[in-house]
This record gives sequence, C-alpha cells and structure tokens, in this order.
Amino acid sequence: MGKTRSSKYAELKKIYEFSSEMLIKIFKELSDPDIHSCVLVNREWCRVGLPLLWEDPISWGAPIIEIYLNFLSTEQRSSIRRTGVILTKVSNHIFCYPDFIKKLSYTELHEAIHSWLIERKLVSATYQDLFNESFDQREADKDENKRTIIKMMSSLICHLIKLLLNSSKGFEMIDLSTNYRCVGIPPIITKSQDMLKLVFMNLPYLKVHTSYADSRITPDRLDSANKLFTRMVEYCTKIQYLDSKDQNNERNEVRQLYRLVAVQKNLKHFTARRFELWPNLMVTLAETAVNTLKTFNVSGVPIDSSLFAELSKCNVLEVLSFVRCMEKKTEVTVHSSSKGKTRGRKKDNNNRVEGRLISSTLSSMSSIIRAKRLYFYKNKLEPGTLKAILKMLGKNIQKLTVVNNNTETIIKAIRKYCPYLKVLILQIYSDTRFSTFSEWIAGSKLQTLILGTLISNVNSFADRPDTSICEMLAEMGNYFPLSLKCVDFDFEISPSQLELFLTRSNYVFEELGLHQALGLDDKYLRIIKTHAKLSRCLTELTFDRVYWITGGDENTDETDSDVIDEEKPDRSYFSNKSLLDAEKYIPTITSTSIDPFTDPLKYIFKVHDIDEMDTEGMERDGIEKW
Repeated sequence: MGKTRSSKYAELKKIYEFSSEMLIKIFKELSDPDIHSCVLVNREWCRVGLPLLWEDPISWGAPIIEIYLNFLSTEQRSSIRRTGVILTKVSNHIFCYPDFIKKLSYTELHEAIHSWLIERKLVSATYQDLFNESFDQREADKDENKRTIIKMMSSLICHLIKLLLNSSKGFEMIDLSTNYRCVGIPPIITKSQDMLKLVFMNLPYLKVHTSYADSRITPDRLDSANKLFTRMVEYCTKIQYLDSKDQNNERNEVRQLYRLVAVQKNLKHFTARRFELWPNLMVTLAETAVNTLKTFNVSGVPIDSSLFAELSKCNVLEVLSFVRCMEKKTEVTVHSSSKGKTRGRKKDNNNRVEGRLISSTLSSMSSIIRAKRLYFYKNKLEPGTLKAILKMLGKNIQKLTVVNNNTETIIKAIRKYCPYLKVLILQIYSDTRFSTFSEWIAGSKLQTLILGTLISNVNSFADRPDTSICEMLAEMGNYFPLSLKCVDFDFEISPSQLELFLTRSNYVFEELGLHQALGLDDKYLRIIKTHAKLSRCLTELTFDRVYWITGGDENTDETDSDVIDEEKPDRSYFSNKSLLDAEKYIPTITSTSIDPFTDPLKYIFKVHDIDEMDTEGMERDGIEKW
C-alpha cells in the first residue's frame, strides 16, 4: 500500500522534530541574537531557548533593570521609592525571568543600575563618571547629590540581589568582585544566612576579585564585604572553579581564602591573582585537591619556584599558567641563635617569622609536576625561575605557549628537560637566537609549531639582525623534524618566500596556517595548492586570524593581541574560483578567529552554559517582542 500524503507528512515531522535535550545542545552554540530569533519560531523553541537567553542577562545593561523591577514586591518597590527613585507602573510578563538566571556579577549589576538611573534621568548625566578611578566614598558622603545617588544605588542593589538570589533555580557562576568604586555589598545581604546557604552550597564557579583601598572606603562597606566572604567559607564546599584576587586589603581576606580552599571537596580549577602565595596555601591546596585539581594559574603574583613543588602531589593536574608574574623579592634572614630558634618572634597564619617565609614543609625541588600544558604570558621572570619551572614539568609537558621575554632561556631549558614536547606556540622576542632554536627543533619530536611576531614587534633573530624572519623561513624549514605535521606562521610572508619554504620542505605537512595583517590573495593559494597536489598530505589550511593591531613594547600591556580595533584594515582574500580549485586537493580551507597568543586566563575558566553574551544593542522591546 502506498504512503498517503498524511503519512508522509508524519514522517517528515518526525525527522525534523528535535528533543529538548538536542535543542539545548544546539542553542548553546548560538549567539544571543540568534537564540532571540529562535524563541520567535514556536512554543517549544521558546520554552527551550528563553532560559538559555536569560542565564546571563545582567551583561545586557540598563534595559534589564527595568524588567527585573517588575518582579519586586509592593513592599520592596515602596522601599526603593523612599530613596527618590521613580518607578513606572508594573508590567506583567508571561515568564518569570529571574528564575532563569545562572550567572550573577555584582560589578555588572552595579554598572547596569547606574546606567539605568541616568537613562531614566533620575540621575543627572553629569554624574555618569561618578564611580571612576577618583571615586572616594568618604568624600561622596559629604556631597548631598552624591549621597542621594548612593542611597538610590544601595537600595536598588539590595532588592535586586535578593530577588535574583531567591529566584534562581541554581547558579552556575557568581562573581562577587568589588572595589572602592562602588557602593558596596548591602549589609542586609550578609544577614540573610538561609538565602546565602541555599545559593552557595552547590555553587560550582566563584569569582572574588577585591580591590579595596582602606582610605577610600567606609568601614561599614569593608566589613560587609568581609562578612560575605565569611559566609562563602561557611557554605561553599563544592566549588570547581575558584578565581580570586586581592589588592591592598588589610582586613584578613587572604586568610579567608586559605580557609575557603581548605573546605573544598571538588576543586578543579584555581586561579590566584595579585596576591602573595604562601607555603600553607600551597600545601593545603595540594592536599585538598590531590585528586581533583586540573588547572593552576597565577596572574600578577610574585613567584618563588620552590612553592610550586607542592603541585607534584596533584595527580590529575593538566594545565599550569603564569601570567604577568614577577620575581618574588628575597628577604634577609636573621639568625637569632646557634640552634636556629627564633628569639621573641611569632609565626602568623601565613607561616612567616617577621617577614621571613618558613618553607620546611615544601616538597623537594626535584618533584615532578604532572601538568601537560604550560603557559608563559608576559612575565618578568629571571632565567633561573623559568628553568626551575620547566624542570619540574620535565618529560610530562606536551604543549607550551610562550608569549614572554627570555625565550632564549626557555628554548634551552626545553632542550634539556622537555624531550616529549609536541606543541610549541612561540612569540619570537628580541633575545631569541636562530642557532639555539634550530639546534633544538632539529632534534625534537615536535608535531605542531606556531610562530608569531606581532605582539613582540620583532622582525629578526638576535643572532641574525640583518635578515628578517620571513627571509629565513626557507633555512628554518631545513631544520624541521619529520614529526612536524602542523605549522602556522603569524607574520608577513611574501608568495616567493612561501614557495621557497614549501619547495624545500619534506612534504609532510598536514595542516598549514598563514595569518598576516595584509591578508592573502590567489597567489598564495595557488602555491599552497601545488604543494598539496605534490605532497598529498595537506588536509587543512587556515587563514585570516583576527589580528588588527600593531606590536607593542614587550614589557607593556598597551597592545595585547586580545585587543582588537573596531576598524579593520583593507584585506585581500581568495577568490571563489581559486578556492574551488584548491579544495580539490585541500579538503578544509577555513578562516579562524582563534588566537593562540592571547591571555590564557581569559578562556580557561568558562562554564559552558555561561559563555560571554553578545547582546549589544538589544533593547527591552526586542527582548519582549516574541
């Protein structure tokens, strides 16, 4: 019996119906504007897409505040009005949006509320920059207008935080970073212990960056922040991602962090920013996360390489990152007696004796750290420290990213201690010597090499100052091992230089990357196609990495590779005809925006469901339009 029209329709409907689980996986790969379009399609897509769209709404800014205010109780709205805030009539919504929130950032909420007050003209635009670097709350309290703004801000923050904490069905990330340029954590929040316990007890991702200068913040605000940290220590025991920073705070938050680490049961990723590591913290971290810690990262931290020997106890450690770190200043040791005892001195919780670190509990420096990936990003570390770190990783390290000075020292240490390195991502700096690089790579087992110069703005090797790196490409290729299957060059190469390099190569490349500011034209593609036709190995060509910057001084952060200008320069691209012709021999030809030279800490800590949202320009009407 033939199929009827209705039975055919039923089959088609069955084919194109996705389960809710499948839709969630698909929608997670989309940007917010795309998800917004999807929720307009039908009821099912709306039911799946809307919660994803509203996981991280605070980053949208002022429009979201107006919507959230509609979900406050009459009593809460009256409390806000008493501070001088004029609220519009409550609008009814089909969905309870606060239920969907999974990411909450105090800083983003503070900025959104301030912007909303200005957009609603409840605060004069002259106070648009009130909370800038020069903000001093003690001085602001003396000004009637500023004092009124602070009262408005404090009331709105208090009630909206309580709304979101009480409404969420479960947070995946909370960012409680604060500094002196804000009105602070409302004291009433820290008193709501049941609410905080419910929020913190299953929280997987906690970010706490403090930046208090005691002279600029009132004591009550500082006390409130410290009390909130105390609540975290009491209730947060299931953190997987912990990202902490401390600056100029004498109110014991570093010791609170030590206690917070000590009570964790499943800590997988730990980042320390801008505070001094001490032996007790490293010992506790290694013991607490012996079978869970996967990534350990430090940023802006004074480095004593002996401290990291404790990480050898961590059985599943995969990644180690050093970002903008500096050498730890050595302190003079005073011997008090022949028996080595201290006379009239006390040790504190940081294991110090009058500023001198006691490191007797540390493991031997010969300890091997199991991490397979290592990042050096814009550090100011001495050669001895770099060598010590590479020695501790030794044969385990398989991938190394170097955007750092002292590359000469690093390459020598790789040759001595890291025989099984498979992937090297290297920014060539002024101290990089071609002789050292070529001798090492010729005897290496390297499989992937990514070379760049844009960040360092270096055009030649230290021992070949009169010859540009691109001119040396062919000679460089003579030293490439047969194991090298993937090469990627992030500097300007002419077609003739590329052709000479490929002609002299061993025809073993499976992947080739070319990324340069001026773009690539058909000449490059024809050369690569000819190479692919002869080698029959090349399977992938990548091009057009997003670099629109010029190099900066290697010791400054003024021109990071992750800072992209809004204006893109004119670039040339492959024609469709050349692409079709080349694809006969190269299966994959694609552009990429992945930057291997960027700050690794921008990408390591991401809960998949809480990716950065690209929602600029989305207004309330657009959000509600469905």
